[in-house]
Amino acid sequence: VNSLAVGSKEVYASTGSSVIVYNLEFDELRKLSKVNGLTETGISTIAWSEESEALIIAYQSTNLDLVMSNTIYNIPDISRKYIPGKKEINRVRTKGSYAYLACSFGIVIIDLGKREIRDTWKPGNGNEDTEVWDIAFGYGKIYAATGMGLFSAGITDPGLSYFGNWLVENRLPNPHGKYTAALFSGDRLYANRSGQSFTGDSVYVIETG
Repeated sequence: VNSLAVGSKEVYASTGSSVIVYNLEFDELRKLSKVNGLTETGISTIAWSEESEALIIAYQSTNLDLVMSNTIYNIPDISRKYIPGKKEINRVRTKGSYAYLACSFGIVIIDLGKREIRDTWKPGNGNEDTEVWDIAFGYGKIYAATGMGLFSAGITDPGLSYFGNWLVENRLPNPHGKYTAALFSGDRLYANRSGQSFTGDSVYVIETG
């Protein structure tokens, strides 16, 4: 298993080529694969939206499948669009009726109800595409863990496709380092900075103060 998503009724585990589904109520296992409807086999990451009751499956090709009410919907827009340089989906987070894709070129927002792309956001310095490794939500903000630092913006702010509307978190010891994971829990934001050379990773905690 290389990616896990947990719902109130089922647990989803990606093996890379298929998704194992464990039903918590009936203690049963089943499998989602290309044999029974998935678009591809090279799965990069998965996520579950409790609000939309949707399983989001992102592929290494940047293709997307949404599994809703036992129906599989494909969203091929990102994989079909020409994007120079690296094109990957690193992590998927959900909030409300939207899925937020942390990509090598920014953040792509999927409207799960309409099953379409809503917008693309660009945290970073504006000089080049900034790789987004993870996304977290808290304090009314969205946080983007990127290769150039941990950025934040108001979740309802307009114009987040413009890099200038994002702020880097300067309270961190290395504000422009490579941050590869972020999680908001218990009124605290946890951020992982990838270590340089042999030093290993470091996890920082940001509290309300």
